[in-house]
Amino acid sequence: MTMPLRVFWDFFLHVLIGGIIFGLIAVLTAAIGLLTNWLETEGMPALSIGTLRAVTYLLFAADVLTYGWFVVVVSWRFLKQAAREP
Repeated sequence: MTMPLRVFWDFFLHVLIGGIIFGLIAVLTAAIGLLTNWLETEGMPALSIGTLRAVTYLLFAADVLTYGWFVVVVSWRFLKQAAREP
């Protein structure tokens, strides 16, 4: 494998695997949201429901922000490596 192709391949794999990991966290966050909705229909106290919703929103926001930061960092590394290659 030529060096420029290897740099692109490394970038692609980092983004793919990182996306899968962050996607799994997003799916788990959605599951917490669905569980919260079910618990609300079962009569769980409003304070508990509000707390669970806040945790769900915070977890999803943290997931999105950290994935965005991950993509920026991986892209920056890719650009630095690609600039060094002939």
